[in-house]
Amino acid sequence: VRAVAWAAAIAAAACAAGLGVGAAIIAGQVSRQCGAWPTAVVIATRVLLASSLLMAGSRLAAASRFRCCAHLAGMALCSLELLVCGDLHKLHDMAYFFVAEMDRVRLAAYEEENDNLKRHFKGSVRLATCSEAADDARIWAQIGDEVEKVDHAIRVLLHAKQSTPLWRRLAEGGCPVENAGVTQ
Repeated sequence: VRAVAWAAAIAAAACAAGLGVGAAIIAGQVSRQCGAWPTAVVIATRVLLASSLLMAGSRLAAASRFRCCAHLAGMALCSLELLVCGDLHKLHDMAYFFVAEMDRVRLAAYEEENDNLKRHFKGSVRLATCSEAADDARIWAQIGDEVEKVDHAIRVLLHAKQSTPLWRRLAEGGCPVENAGVTQ
């Protein structure tokens, strides 16, 4: 799932850069005829950047779709500005939009994995089933008599979005770990 998501995000970024190159060619013709760079493009890039930052913490599907569009449009506009204006500072903005899109895709993949785990986890690994007997034997050989530890690790994973020794110790001590492993 992650490899496909990363490939799709990279392909989308390449398409956005391609759109920016095409738009730059057209804008170059316009700017040669008009004699000035349209400031609306600069303003639009800043608006996309600000709106992407404001929507970054939202878990709504619509916000994720909006951020995707904002990132792709932002990369296209930055490409346009870079090619027409020759301003190398636009590389910084392009990098932001690219990294923000990679982060959005990564977070979506983690959320999907977490949703699948929540949907199928029945509260204890004792209730889990395997489609292959060999897998079942191998898994239970590794779990051994540590079922409670494994169940606790899965519960921490469901709440914190990561299960590390630190998050497990904090959860055992009563500290809230909800979304503690999520970085934005």
